[in-house]
Amino acid sequence: MVTRPAGELSVFFSMPWCCVLPAVLSFISLGSAAAARVALMKLMLPLLVLSAAFLTYAHLRVWVRKEGRPAVRIVLLVNTVLVALLWAWRLPF
Repeated sequence: MVTRPAGELSVFFSMPWCCVLPAVLSFISLGSAAAARVALMKLMLPLLVLSAAFLTYAHLRVWVRKEGRPAVRIVLLVNTVLVALLWAWRLPF
């Protein structure tokens, strides 16, 4: 029995592209996310310093200069705790 190469190609082209295309795009995005994580691991320390500087400036404005409403203070405290927990969870110590 002789197989035709066109038979295998016809099966490939007869697949529903509404299902194949999203699957291919998701695999590409997973690879991109992994590459971005590797690239951002090198930038973790500068990003950590930058976020600490921004949080310090925000606390300076809210607590020392007395700018902002009480709701701003609560949101800033919650954000600072969340960022500190994220730092503790992600740092490779």
